[in-house]
Amino acid sequence: MSALLKRSLQGQMLPSLTHSSLVSRSYGIPRWASTTSPANPPIAIIGAGPAGLMLARILSLNRIPYTVFERDASPVTRQGSGTLDVHPSSGQLTLKKAGLLDQFNASARHGVNTTIVDDQASVLLRLGGNEDKEERPEIDRKDLQRILQASVPNENIPWGSKIQQVTKSPEGGVSIHLPNENLESGFRLVVGADGARSRVRSLFTDVHPKYTGVTIFTTYIQPSDPIYASAADLAGQGNYLAMSGTQKLFLYYLGDKSYFLSVGTALPEAEAADKSDWSPDLTNLIKHSRGDFRAWPLYNLPLSALSWNHVPGATLLGYAAKLTVPTGDGVNNAIFDGLELAEKIVEHGVDNIEQAVVEYEKAMLPRAKEAIQKGEFMTDVLFGAGAPGSFFKAIGMEISSPASKSSENTSDTSQAELASGYKMSIIAAATSKPHDVLFRTAVHSQPTFLTGRTRRAMLLQRALHQTNRALRSLSYHYSLIEASPSSSREP
Repeated sequence: MSALLKRSLQGQMLPSLTHSSLVSRSYGIPRWASTTSPANPPIAIIGAGPAGLMLARILSLNRIPYTVFERDASPVTRQGSGTLDVHPSSGQLTLKKAGLLDQFNASARHGVNTTIVDDQASVLLRLGGNEDKEERPEIDRKDLQRILQASVPNENIPWGSKIQQVTKSPEGGVSIHLPNENLESGFRLVVGADGARSRVRSLFTDVHPKYTGVTIFTTYIQPSDPIYASAADLAGQGNYLAMSGTQKLFLYYLGDKSYFLSVGTALPEAEAADKSDWSPDLTNLIKHSRGDFRAWPLYNLPLSALSWNHVPGATLLGYAAKLTVPTGDGVNNAIFDGLELAEKIVEHGVDNIEQAVVEYEKAMLPRAKEAIQKGEFMTDVLFGAGAPGSFFKAIGMEISSPASKSSENTSDTSQAELASGYKMSIIAAATSKPHDVLFRTAVHSQPTFLTGRTRRAMLLQRALHQTNRALRSLSYHYSLIEASPSSSREP
């Protein structure tokens, strides 16, 4: 989705996430003093995603010791997933203050076009990147991750550190529990930048992320794939979005000339749809893509998760604090969190780190509330039964479509009935996919905070099974609900 469209949504639905507290500061001699030796750094950062790495970067510039605990085995383990747009007033400004804006611009794509179509590939809206007066260039997630990783000393990141839990110590500090009963403690501050399934979050709230009912399946279309030419005809070097009811298809052009393909569906409603009348131009993208699909269930933190008081010795950044569905703001808010916390620490010094954290949280929590509210709204307008009509209405447009007409009668019609009115399930449309297993990892990445076989997990299993039952080689394992955490990453 283009930056222009995202800004339209932001302006008409919710107040923009402004960062007025960001004050330009040149980093010189650090204003901190501590009796903690460099061998025992005062700050532990959990998670080497954008939020944690930005915090580490600013601390490095100010010669404040820290350690980043990251579960990935090496810097190359983490896989990218699509593209990000970086906002001038938050993300770009943060990168500039971190001395990384030139590296960003070298990999970013400016003036990206976006095309929005219906299920017959009929164009509903074209947005040209040059129309965006407040340019938000796009960058592949993996490229931004690479830039941030290269900006901090590798020796400060003990790779393969899989945090089991984070607890309050009897003496009042915070302890980090690692495998084989290894324990790390004695830090002045433990920062949870560990994403959707944050271990540090449990110190603040017992409220868990809530499944939105939407799952996105993702894969890549490489230049060597037979369907690549069709993808290029549709998206060019831009973004392409197909919408119909609770089904969405997203196609993004990446810096390595591949395409990132994601298929989103509101799974409970999609159970009613077992046939497709979508345009072959769209369904062929799925049928003939050669890579395996990865499942990405979308979660939101309820607003009640923000009702917490300051916990001495700990704080949260990014998705650990404010998990939402993708809205275009996630990585911008995440790296801004890292910058703002670092600036507060530099301002107050490590010996006054609690005051620094209190001031950071006072500014961060209102932003978190806005982000969660926006995520809930985006879920409704993009994946509700009234889409795409509800989506266009949100940006001040009206279109004539079955979804738009159906949305006028939602008070008399159940969402399941509305969903069944759309004859297609874009996932079921792929039943003739030629390679062996379409959803080899369909539930492999189900987050572990859905403990056991909960009702939501069972719904997810059943929906996937029903929409893909025609796949003769479907490898579907019901025991994988609590398996690999690969999908719940820091933004």
